[in-house]
Amino acid sequence: MLSRRFQALSLSRLGFRSASTSGSDAPSQGFLYGFGSNVLGQLGTGPVEIKRTHIPEPVRFALSSDPKNFSQLPVDLVAAGSTHSIAVTADGNVWTWGSPQYGQLGLGSSAKKQKNAATLIPHSVFLDLFPTIQSSSSSSSSSAETTTTARIANSGDASSSESNVKVRPVSVAAGAYSSAIAFENGSMLTFGYGGGFFSGVGPLGHSKRGNLSSPALVTGLVGEKVTKVAVGHQHAGAVVDSGEVFMWGKGSWGRLGLGTAYSAAEPAYVHGLKDSRVVDIALGQNHSLALTKEGRVLCWGKNEHFQLGLGLDSAGAYYGGSGFDAVSTPTPIPFFDLIPVRQIAANAFFSACVTVDGRAYVWGNRLFLQPARVVLGRNMDEKAKYISAGPMHLAVISESGKLYVFGRNAELQLGIENKSFRKEFVLTESVSFPVKNVSCGGTFTLVVADTPTSPTGIAS
Repeated sequence: MLSRRFQALSLSRLGFRSASTSGSDAPSQGFLYGFGSNVLGQLGTGPVEIKRTHIPEPVRFALSSDPKNFSQLPVDLVAAGSTHSIAVTADGNVWTWGSPQYGQLGLGSSAKKQKNAATLIPHSVFLDLFPTIQSSSSSSSSSAETTTTARIANSGDASSSESNVKVRPVSVAAGAYSSAIAFENGSMLTFGYGGGFFSGVGPLGHSKRGNLSSPALVTGLVGEKVTKVAVGHQHAGAVVDSGEVFMWGKGSWGRLGLGTAYSAAEPAYVHGLKDSRVVDIALGQNHSLALTKEGRVLCWGKNEHFQLGLGLDSAGAYYGGSGFDAVSTPTPIPFFDLIPVRQIAANAFFSACVTVDGRAYVWGNRLFLQPARVVLGRNMDEKAKYISAGPMHLAVISESGKLYVFGRNAELQLGIENKSFRKEFVLTESVSFPVKNVSCGGTFTLVVADTPTSPTGIAS
């Protein structure tokens, strides 16, 4: 019998189609704040009515059904999507807020009935599932006989019995209209936009198309231990503990890295990365990045905005071509052959990274043909710690905890009152506290700080 990896790749190459866009999960516990657009509730400000703000507003979590019972909570993981947000609090609970239009909040049928109503206060996602996960000590060939069952649940509803063991999330991702969560036992859940008749395969990884308003287990990865998840516009991916990568979703422009433009409804093994021990992936709208344990960066997908970082080697769009501006298999970015990288980011038409020695690089959006060094506040000595990429803005945390931003500011997503476009990385005026983590959403930004504060109530 063919191995599952070989089967997955073969189906993709034969054009198999089923008949039916960063999370920021750097370990940095703290309290969550947001600025930028809040039209759809993506800042999680709760009862404080704010359309947009350049001043960081505390994210207020709903502690019960009482609309007045809300508070800040310490968070471990955070991810900002186009119009929704996800966070994992210190107690291991998953919270979502913002637009529920495609089910990307995972709040079930109640949210589905009110798909156009923004969820202003973060609500806890009750993951009422019993995923069957292969034991880490067993082989994939015998997974049916050697499985363990764990219930993933809200701590308020979970009991202490062995059949109701809580499993903590280790990675979260918020794409354009969908979400993904990986847990410490290796399981993975997805929910939100699932593709359609005209749009094609979606990024949920299930055999049937269609939106999901409740989290569902990605059964195609049962037997693997997922350590990292990423979701783009209409494709998604997962890194497993062996350093191998699985991709699925819409395959046009080779964004899945399978060597073709065919789509894959369920996880397909990326053979082009089999000799690379991958530790992280980042997905844009039509392109993908992978980071290896050695610090190498590989890219694939569309390159019409030079988001692959290959310079003029794959730039057909500038010369009127449509078939020469894409790469369908993982390709090393030569610029980083001798410069080891420790973190990567991608969103829409941008790509970015931070090197081991603290330098930040950005490329894409037809502004940078290949990786360009980021100078933080015109200070060449200021080292970068972490970078996040939104569709039209980027943010860098320096080693000293300062937040530098670049790009569009029409919705105040840079945390700066003046709405003009920033053509260089500048210090965010409104963030006066040290930043531990950042995630850039569609037109908003989420940051993590050490201490909570009282609500500012300031908005524009």
